[in-house]
This record gives sequence, structure tokens and C-alpha cells, in this order.
Amino acid sequence: MTSNDSLIAEVNAHKDQGLGAFAQFSAVWQNRHLGLGAKVQVFNTFVVPHFVYGAETWNVMQSQQQRLESAYNSCLRGIMGVRVSDRHSLQHIWKTCQVKPLASLLAQ
Repeated sequence: MTSNDSLIAEVNAHKDQGLGAFAQFSAVWQNRHLGLGAKVQVFNTFVVPHFVYGAETWNVMQSQQQRLESAYNSCLRGIMGVRVSDRHSLQHIWKTCQVKPLASLLAQ
């Protein structure tokens, strides 16, 4: 926490940890023999906790939450094998992966 009660450093650390955990499982995401459901289970078990750990004590600003949400959605796109330029809506990605948006996970 900084002198002005900002959680920027902590939120960035959790974002980086989540992306790092996601990168460690790159062989899983690229495995064509695993279904989307199995990949999402691995994601929920090993990656999502890095994004949300300690969130119950956070009072994050909208910009900080957007950074986390962006990284989370980037991971989901990676699991599905789509790029931002493919123009899939976030609602479509969440529905296909059967996950909740990160904002609702943070609120829990």
C-alpha cells in the first residue's frame, strides 16, 4: 500500500503472478488433445487464485480492476486460441468457457 492508500503495486503483482502462472501451463493450453473444459478447470484451479488472492481486503479503483480483468480475459482468449483481432465479445468468451467475469469473482 502506498502513502495515498493505493493498491497499485499489489494489484500489479497479482496480475503479473496470474500471467506467470498462465505461462507455466502453456503446454496445456496448446495441447489439442485436451478439451476446453479440461483447460478451463486447470485455469480455474491454478491461475485464477493468483488473480484474486487477498481481494477481500482490496478497495481497488476502476483502472486497477480493468488491468486485472484485461489480463484475465487475455488468458481466456489464449485458452480458446483466439486473438483480440478475432473480435469475439467478452460475453461470448465467458459463456464459451463457462466462467464468470473477474469483477464478479473479486466481489465474492
